Amino acid sequence: MKKLNFIFLISGFLFFSCTNFLSENSDSSESSNNLSSSTVAFNGTVYYSGAFPYELLEINDSESAYRSASYKIDSDWTYFATATSGSDTVSGTFGSGTEARTFEIPLATGKTWTITCGIKDEESTLLSDTFSVTTSVDEPAISHTFFVKPGTSGIGVISLAMKVPSTFKSIKAKCSDSAWPSTLASATPSGTSATFSASNVKSGTYEVTFNFYDSSNILQYTTTQSINVFDNLTTNRWYSTSSENSPIKSDGTFEVTTALINAQKRTVFYVGNITEGTASDTTGTGSPYAPFATLAKACSFMTDSSTNYKIFISGTITGIQNIPATLNGKAASLTIQGCKGLDENGLPQDVLDGNNAGSVLTIATAVPVTIKNLKITRGSSTSSGGGIKMENGSSVTLESGALIGDETQSLATSSSYGNKARSGGGGIYNEGGSLVLKAGSKICHNHEGSSDYNGGQGGGGIKCSGGTVIIYDGAVISYNKSRTRGGGINIAKGSSSASLIMNGGEISHNDATGWGGAVMQASDNTSFEMKGGKLSYNICSGTATNWAPNGGALFMDGGTFTMSGNAEISYNTANLYNGGIKFVGSTCEVHLNGGVIKNNKALGGGSGAVSMDGNPTVFTMSGSISIPYGVETDSGIEKGKGKNDIELPSGKVITITGSLTGTVPVATITPKSYEVGTTVLAAETGVTLADEVGKFTLSSAQWGINSSGSLFQYVTAANVAASLASLSANTVDTPHEIAVYASSDEDIATIKAALQSNSSKYVKITLSCSGITTLPESAFSACTSIVGITLPYGITGYGDYAFGGCSNLSELIFPESLTSTSYRALNGCTSLKSITLPESLETIGLQSFSETGLTSITIPKNVKSIPNDPFTGSTSLERVTVDPDNQNYKDIDGVLYNKSGSQLVYYPAVRTGSYDIPSSVTQIGGYAFYKSKISGVTIPNTVTSIGRRAFENCDELSAIDLPSNLRTIEDEAFALCDNLTSVTIPKSVTSIGNNPFSGCSKVTEIIVEDGSSNFVAVGGVLFNKDKTLLKCYPAGKNGASYSIPDTVTTIGSWVFRGCSLTSITIPDSVDFIYDYAFYDCSSLTSLVFTDTSTWYQTRSTSRIGGTEFDVTNTVTNASNFKSGDNSYKYYYKE
Repeated sequence: MKKLNFIFLISGFLFFSCTNFLSENSDSSESSNNLSSSTVAFNGTVYYSGAFPYELLEINDSESAYRSASYKIDSDWTYFATATSGSDTVSGTFGSGTEARTFEIPLATGKTWTITCGIKDEESTLLSDTFSVTTSVDEPAISHTFFVKPGTSGIGVISLAMKVPSTFKSIKAKCSDSAWPSTLASATPSGTSATFSASNVKSGTYEVTFNFYDSSNILQYTTTQSINVFDNLTTNRWYSTSSENSPIKSDGTFEVTTALINAQKRTVFYVGNITEGTASDTTGTGSPYAPFATLAKACSFMTDSSTNYKIFISGTITGIQNIPATLNGKAASLTIQGCKGLDENGLPQDVLDGNNAGSVLTIATAVPVTIKNLKITRGSSTSSGGGIKMENGSSVTLESGALIGDETQSLATSSSYGNKARSGGGGIYNEGGSLVLKAGSKICHNHEGSSDYNGGQGGGGIKCSGGTVIIYDGAVISYNKSRTRGGGINIAKGSSSASLIMNGGEISHNDATGWGGAVMQASDNTSFEMKGGKLSYNICSGTATNWAPNGGALFMDGGTFTMSGNAEISYNTANLYNGGIKFVGSTCEVHLNGGVIKNNKALGGGSGAVSMDGNPTVFTMSGSISIPYGVETDSGIEKGKGKNDIELPSGKVITITGSLTGTVPVATITPKSYEVGTTVLAAETGVTLADEVGKFTLSSAQWGINSSGSLFQYVTAANVAASLASLSANTVDTPHEIAVYASSDEDIATIKAALQSNSSKYVKITLSCSGITTLPESAFSACTSIVGITLPYGITGYGDYAFGGCSNLSELIFPESLTSTSYRALNGCTSLKSITLPESLETIGLQSFSETGLTSITIPKNVKSIPNDPFTGSTSLERVTVDPDNQNYKDIDGVLYNKSGSQLVYYPAVRTGSYDIPSSVTQIGGYAFYKSKISGVTIPNTVTSIGRRAFENCDELSAIDLPSNLRTIEDEAFALCDNLTSVTIPKSVTSIGNNPFSGCSKVTEIIVEDGSSNFVAVGGVLFNKDKTLLKCYPAGKNGASYSIPDTVTTIGSWVFRGCSLTSITIPDSVDFIYDYAFYDCSSLTSLVFTDTSTWYQTRSTSRIGGTEFDVTNTVTNASNFKSGDNSYKYYYKE
């Protein structure tokens, strides 16, 4: 048996190779059972590392026992690899050369295999590892690395030597394995040598950490090594790992050098009691086995300005801590982190507990400090900074798991708090430093102030007196209380300006008795840039009117506030004034460029959303900012003063600095006094004010804002008639403009009557409403004097025929609140060439845009429902465009389809020529081609249904080939197609509605394809299969008279429409005639009922409650049935 060479490589791993092993030593025996021909390739790689017994090794280089890292095992050992599954066993094949430590085994699929590999001799296995896998054809190749170790049965000996500096006085060995002998816990060097020796050591592999201490018991060096113990052998050799930072040299000696010590200078310290050691600044070394008691002591061991240091906090450390200014220039950065991480609730398990003795942690250094997985609590400062006090120039970052305060989710009080300060920063006081809050950090349940309104500097969570605060997404500041100002944060200039930048995160559920439930900007030279995140559910709780507490979310006594991106200010409350933002200082600037301000309310006055007072001069808006009016209640949206409106004092304006793109109305303004001509809006150069004023509303519906940004008053319904009478007669091209106000359906009726009685006064109307969300049926129908009308925000719909017959209406502006349109609401609005539908629209009603002059229309993205006939009779319509984001509909070159393309909904009527319907279509919707000017259409065989009146009045259509898979033809599908000459109904059709070819004057016969199971044609007349139902008599069929066959019991609707017959005979078998059966048979002079027993006429198909009808007079019958009131009734006999 050949001996094996072992090559020791980097990182402490031992890679081994087999010299000529494949040809001489491999066991390639086949499985004892036949395996499936379906196999996967399993590839294994063998690694091992650590110290081994000398007796197993023979040194290659005879000149030096430690020069070479190459060794041979001095016994007859072989590699092995076997896989077993039940009674099946397969052996692996090892490679050679560089692949000598790898093997391959073919494994049958669909089984669970256990693979074992390692090194053995003829009697036993010395090193091994196992792995189990279930094979599948879905994974044709499997790889795994085996870390082979000695077995654990048997007893061995350890005797390992080390070389150390003479200054080292003790070595401690730590191993978590309980089998590691206590006699190997430590060793005392003798000069520069030390030996770890023990007998009766259980076989196995031990991961051991060796810590080296100097005469002052300070940890100087540490390393972790694998110690392998074998039965009846002594482990006494170190193997080189070829790493320059390893104490094991290439010659095999273990030596801790000065270079290694310098390379591993202390960067990590431990503070607080740990299982391994008791905290002490006197005897501690900062190691896990001898931790320090204070942060300051750990900092005293930091000496390298280029090193990033870390302090681990273990357990609860009680008392005041500080990071001294003496650390400056002695560290690049410092991280303070809890040892134990977070518990199952995501809370830190390690604590700095101030024991109510002052600020828990004072940071005086300029070295950047990061705090992670640590709770800082029970601070009580008689001045500022209950939890952390940051001195000028300091830099602190709170990372995930940092909790300043505690986890209580209720508002802090002077007796129940995480931290508290008498004057400034219950949680943190930042005096000119830099504070960063990252995801997972929290400042919660802290308290500030000694008395209400004027008993402190403010900042229940944070007081920033100069410097910066930056907040990122995932950070939380909540349940903090200030008895003065800034429940969450108070920023004010100190020795430098102060800034708050909010990129994300949440400032919520905070309370200030005085000003700014979430944030207060207390002075000029402050800035608050809100790019994201939320100020939500905060409150300004004070009720003392002499102090005028203000600003549920933000109070500004100076400085600049900018809001953009997806920032949100919502659900904030002021018990007295201004639930959202209040700014009063002369240096205040507010720039609202994006985000949303919603559901904020003031219970005692002022605005709900934004209020300016005093001397502020700058209030601008632009971009996507949205301030929806009103607040949510259980019964819906409640509106009014103090409910998310903007309050403007006289002489103050909002300046529009860029196009407003938010949901209209962008905001609702409450002027402190309504006076005609008062300017409330202005525009920066380059912005057209007239384009922007319509995006605002006023809290009083009786007032509006004109194109120059000034207030005007609407005319009440009672005064509309007088106002119209005072106007001069004019033309459609020169309409008067009138703004009218209505608060009830009766007001709408009054306005309509006034318009109709002044029909020579053409007007454009701006309508304002309160108490009306849906305009009544026929609201402005037949008002031909209306040239244009603008509906107010808040209108969600209108009744049927609302604008029907307004033939001069050319401009109709819908609000962004409109959700539905109604039946024939615009019928006859032939001057209406274009219209913009709002994004709020969800439902389009039946024939909503019928008989209009529209040439194009765009369906918005939120429309969910369109009926079969939205554009009936709008014969000028050239194309329908659908917003590409619509999830329910699409257009293909201006033709309207459902989203999947399976239904053709509408084809623009004005288009001529022919059209090929796509093969994706299975259904042609009702009215799809109604009154279309197409001359030809190709219907693919995918179509199974043609909807009601789909091709009615297609006058240019001369032929139609119905597809072979068609199953349904609905009512009057091809009615009144004047040039259609013949029709063949495929045998696949199972359902035909009321005469689909009624009034087709050139159709002389209906042909039914042979093999139809449902219909039959006799003499070109269409019946159901058993000829009991007469479906269609071709209007172009020659002949003067027709006798209905006596098999027929029912005559369907529209059957004889437009035919040229003069006489029709109805046999005794017929007992029911549907409506319009003989409609428009102008030549009909005789309609003969052979059974003149009692017949009844009715308006329903129920055959109940009809009126007796005399059918004995054939001439009278013909007259009654072909036109007039009787033509659309139903007839039956007993």
